[in-house]
Amino acid sequence: KMRGHIAGLLRKSAEKPQTDMYVAMYASLGLAMMGEDASSPFFLESIEIDNAKLQVESRSAMAMALGFLGDRKAVSLLRANGNKGEPDIAGYAALALGILGEVGAKDIVRKELLNTRGKAQVQRSACWALGLLGDRSDIDLLIRVLKFEGTEKHTVRGAAAIAIGLI
Repeated sequence: KMRGHIAGLLRKSAEKPQTDMYVAMYASLGLAMMGEDASSPFFLESIEIDNAKLQVESRSAMAMALGFLGDRKAVSLLRANGNKGEPDIAGYAALALGILGEVGAKDIVRKELLNTRGKAQVQRSACWALGLLGDRSDIDLLIRVLKFEGTEKHTVRGAAAIAIGLI
């Protein structure tokens, strides 16, 4: 009974991100960690590319939540976000595809990683996704990433090191 009550409170917070975006983000992830797949339809609607009702951060968290929930219905939307979505969402969509083990999405993930004008946050998520996908053929690419220069890329280099460890 308590679990249902907590899930209801988290769902209410996740669905009202305009009141506190960060609470909505973490509530979405909390629901996923609880395995509350009843939230999947809301998350799927929220990550639609043309859905501008929610802030990017909330939509990114919902993309990750779909990955943690293992919702295979999300794959096509996550791929679309990876191909033509906003950069921040594209990174988290790549990470969600990695969490889902969606090997067919490696091209999208690699593209995000190799986008030299891309945000470090997106490239970091792409590294993690490749690590989660576990393909040994990506180790050479991740070693190249370890050689990225610039202080703004230090988190990307760190994520590449973690990804190599995951593989």
